[in-house]
Amino acid sequence: MIVTVTLNAALDVTYVVAGGVRPGATHRVRSVAARAGGKGVNTARVLAALGEPVLALGLAGGASGAELREELDAAGVPHRFTPIAGTTRRTVAVVDATDDGAATGGVTGFWEPGPQVSAAEWTRFLADFRAALPAARAVVLSGSLPPGVPGDAYAELVLLAADAGVPTLLDADAAALREALRAQPTLVKPNAEEALRALGREDRHADPARGIDSEAAAARLTQQPPDVAPAEDRPTDVGTRGEATRAAGRDDESSHAACRQRPVGEGAERNGPAQSAMREAGGPEELRASLARRLVDPGGTQYAARAAAEAAAQAGRSDSRPSPAPPQRRLVGGGVDDSPPPPPEGGRPNVARTGDDEGAPADLARRLVAAGAGAAVVSAGAEGLAAWWGGRLLAAAPPRVVVGNATGAGDAASAALAVALARGLPPEEALRRAVALSAAAVAAPLAGDFDPAVLAELEPLVAVRDAT
Repeated sequence: MIVTVTLNAALDVTYVVAGGVRPGATHRVRSVAARAGGKGVNTARVLAALGEPVLALGLAGGASGAELREELDAAGVPHRFTPIAGTTRRTVAVVDATDDGAATGGVTGFWEPGPQVSAAEWTRFLADFRAALPAARAVVLSGSLPPGVPGDAYAELVLLAADAGVPTLLDADAAALREALRAQPTLVKPNAEEALRALGREDRHADPARGIDSEAAAARLTQQPPDVAPAEDRPTDVGTRGEATRAAGRDDESSHAACRQRPVGEGAERNGPAQSAMREAGGPEELRASLARRLVDPGGTQYAARAAAEAAAQAGRSDSRPSPAPPQRRLVGGGVDDSPPPPPEGGRPNVARTGDDEGAPADLARRLVAAGAGAAVVSAGAEGLAAWWGGRLLAAAPPRVVVGNATGAGDAASAALAVALARGLPPEEALRRAVALSAAAVAAPLAGDFDPAVLAELEPLVAVRDAT
């Protein structure tokens, strides 16, 4: 089962307007649709349509929260949203269309702020999240954080998943992404603008090769201990209304021991605010200790007591090296090459470009791995995806541009990458499927849907190139 987390879920409203939005004008809406949304919800919807076992988690409240749950029930998407007192936000996407209703590719979005979340509500969500982990093969964390949720919420969830031996995919922006990198997520998937906001400007005099600790990067790609049973062997009972019973548990302490990860090396401290934050706040063990000091509710997730004990044990060691971990199963094959990517050559997809453009997707992917991610996939819109994965720079480009509603295209790509993490698929296969599924989502009218015919057409034609 793949678990998706949408902390700032929304009731998505889509308007189709001929000619698009014109400031100061009155618009007649050709059609309107309302459905459960938010990045993680969109990913869960795509996974369900692909036939993948999925459970959507998040926070929801008020009338719009009730409508969100009802719509997911009707769509057959299993869910378990933690109730909150606040009202779930709404988002409005206005799709530009011709007079006969055909989408032209322009989309204007209006996103409401999220509801205030109390400390008690956040603690209840953490309990629900931990209860879902024993049956999970991968976790997708995506979207913005609502008010009241800690700024390092994703870092906390990444560590909880790592304790359970579950790989994580993170799709976040700016500070939320920057904080989560300290916890060393398995895979991050921002777009280029989001990555640049998280990383800041790079020191152009730094040696790119010094930014990646190859052993640490390899360790971060290894999340699941060898004794994890296949998904079909794990008992779980998940209904479309979100009722889930905890599967037969594993020994949490042994799972944690199998998932200890090495901190990022010295070279990762060199470039931008993400690395500076890691230098000031420390790596995963220091982060665990910080979270332990904050999580003091004995009736919560019981993570605080264990994290505090682990932090105390770590502090008492005669050296700063983490305990040796038992052999682990890699999610991708091959060694890790920490050499810097060469300049792009003619004929390579534009998404693989590096050099003077500080927003180049390939450079951003490399920097995200240097900052703590096990692997990084950076979206460049219609150009495709750039990835630093398994020590290689990979570029995946679609065979043609698909015109339509791009809202939710990145969430469809996350669905493909989550399946790859859950199944241990090679990076090339993961990227090929992600690009094709993203394009197929653009061809569908609503976020969370995709056109199966476009997916079948494009997937064999997606070009994935090794640009290292």
